[in-house]
Amino acid sequence: CACLVGSEMCIRDRNNTSDVRSVLVSTAHNRIYAGGINEFGYYEPGRDGSLKYYCMSDTLKDDCRYLGNVWNIHEADNIMYFQGDSRIVKYLNGKYTAIETDAKIDCSSMIKGILYIGTDRGVWVLVGNTPFPLQGAEDLASKRIRGIIPYKSGVLVVTAYNGLFYCDGRTMEPFVTGAEDLSLIHI
Repeated sequence: CACLVGSEMCIRDRNNTSDVRSVLVSTAHNRIYAGGINEFGYYEPGRDGSLKYYCMSDTLKDDCRYLGNVWNIHEADNIMYFQGDSRIVKYLNGKYTAIETDAKIDCSSMIKGILYIGTDRGVWVLVGNTPFPLQGAEDLASKRIRGIIPYKSGVLVVTAYNGLFYCDGRTMEPFVTGAEDLSLIHI
């Protein structure tokens, strides 16, 4: 079950009892999606108002099932995306599709309906069911990507050790903040 106590939410009763790694509140579907280890599903309110868990991943074939940690859940245009360690499962109209990246996925972000994927091989964008390298950002392939956030008409890519980069889909340039030396400090 899931319960809300004050400002804290307690989520239980996932099938494999793994820790929750990601949560997405969907107002479009009136559900709370949750991802764990090789498992994802959603909570939906019952008639009495309590939340009941429905596991989505139990019905998956092996090619979709083994995601590892489900670190992010995204929703756009009635499509759900569940981001695991090296693949993404896309859910559309009752059908699941495994999207392989051949890379370790460190982060992902849905920005203006486009899924950006930060991997150990650079930043990728999902077009249909195929990930493509972000144009102009080829030099990020050797960087550790930690986050991707919207900025102006492009995105800011956050790296672990090399600072920020602005990418507009054609070019990439360092994003100077004045705090670049802080990324050189290893605590």
